[in-house]
Amino acid sequence: MKQTLLSLLLLFAAHTCYLQDVYILKQVDSIPVHFRYATDIIVNANTIHHQLERLQVIRDGNIVVNAYTDSVGTIEYNTELGAKRLVFALETVKQYAHPVIPVTANNYHEGRNNQPLRINDTLYRRADILVYEKQLDIEYGKPYPLPINFDANLHVLRPEAKLVIDKMIAVLEEHPTLTIKLHGHVSGHSGDYELSLNRTIAVKTLYGGTRN
Repeated sequence: MKQTLLSLLLLFAAHTCYLQDVYILKQVDSIPVHFRYATDIIVNANTIHHQLERLQVIRDGNIVVNAYTDSVGTIEYNTELGAKRLVFALETVKQYAHPVIPVTANNYHEGRNNQPLRINDTLYRRADILVYEKQLDIEYGKPYPLPINFDANLHVLRPEAKLVIDKMIAVLEEHPTLTIKLHGHVSGHSGDYELSLNRTIAVKTLYGGTRN
């Protein structure tokens, strides 16, 4: 597996960037479940089987299920039909998805964001299974600033900086192929090179020095 390099900037000044920003919730799949006209009977079970199997490998993310209906019929009937389609789609998700993944359900029935009625109703004989997964939001070789701060003119880590490093360690343990490069930065005065180096070593030492 290809390794990813994450350069961390160890800055003396405070930052508004936090470690949880390393992750994003990204949509990785959209699975349409199609139904027969005016029913909750699925018509594409065979074609979506492979897509549904992918849900088994996702451990950190969430799933959103949206149900729709035709514009034909009363609002009451379509609301009930949307609910039935939603239940079917949710039961289908439960068969494949890991139980720790949260699932959000929405019955949109015939309410299609105020779209005009002259549309292709067949497009709304469905429920959509939207799959989101938590992924690292980093770029290869791009520095990532973290609020790892030190006492003035020293390489002594501030208590809050140790909390950030603990979170960074958790990220590295979760992604063993991730390689990091530490860069220490100071104000640029005489003798700051040694201080910068010592601050970088302090972070590496706290981590345990098990990575380069």
